[in-house]
Amino acid sequence: MYLLNVTIRVSEVKENDRLHEWLIVRNELEPEDPLLFEQLLARRAAEPQRVELIAASEDDIVAIGSVGPKGSPPDLAYGYIGVRDGAKNLGAEVALLDTVRERARELGRSRLELWAREEDDYFIALLNEHGFREVMRERGLARDIPGAPLMVVPRPEGITLENVEGRADLGDGAYDVAHETWRDIPGETGIEEREAWLSLHVDGAAGGAIVALHEEQVIGFAGLHQLAVEGLYEHGLLAVLPQYRRSGVARAMKLAQLAWLNDHDAHRVVTWNSETNHAARALNLSLGYQPLLSSIAFHGPVWHAPEEIS
Repeated sequence: MYLLNVTIRVSEVKENDRLHEWLIVRNELEPEDPLLFEQLLARRAAEPQRVELIAASEDDIVAIGSVGPKGSPPDLAYGYIGVRDGAKNLGAEVALLDTVRERARELGRSRLELWAREEDDYFIALLNEHGFREVMRERGLARDIPGAPLMVVPRPEGITLENVEGRADLGDGAYDVAHETWRDIPGETGIEEREAWLSLHVDGAAGGAIVALHEEQVIGFAGLHQLAVEGLYEHGLLAVLPQYRRSGVARAMKLAQLAWLNDHDAHRVVTWNSETNHAARALNLSLGYQPLLSSIAFHGPVWHAPEEIS
């Protein structure tokens, strides 16, 4: 796709057929984290004010975006901008940024979070020019499943592991753990209502979603969901109640998931952690996960900064 002298038109996605088109482009741009359509619908249900955007030149989709409020702090909106190869640096980024800012203002937010890949020098420079500043880095890690040795580690005394599939009580217990611990996890910004949270964190691969129990109480949770490429999975939330941390519970749950993935013909699993989440990153690296490129979170104003106007 090579475009010159283009006019970019940004529109909101309303119909499901356009949402399918949006997702095709999104998965093209995010090959390590391709979403199923059902996952996108679950995200929209969990965030009813979320808006997906398409930037087009005539009938060609050249870029996509999204914006919505999520979690806390209450003045922050969360956005996404992705541009296809061949359409970069031709105005789609600016057109989407203007629209995302406008929608964030309509949501009553004064600040906007956007992410950029560490190698995307143009978009990082653009964000800096528009008053955005780096606040956090997140690095993915990935582990191939076939042929990789699975460690055998003694389970912490008094701890049992169960998968959540078909057990509403365990799903509720997992939610309670998430609700109690999300503030301790670097990069987490809130938690959805119970049913929305379960649809996002448990339903995607309920057999591989693991809880740790002590005396019948859920004290830890490790989420997992299938992605849009056969055999590709993504780890979700990994959380343990404070009084049970540093005792091997998180490692035991992660190893149980790797065993489940091996038994279900998975070929690869990915996970994403803030670079300041040292405990989770150390655990993953010790289990053979390999680093991917970083993404950088920027915060900036939803209005035009003075230096943009001058």
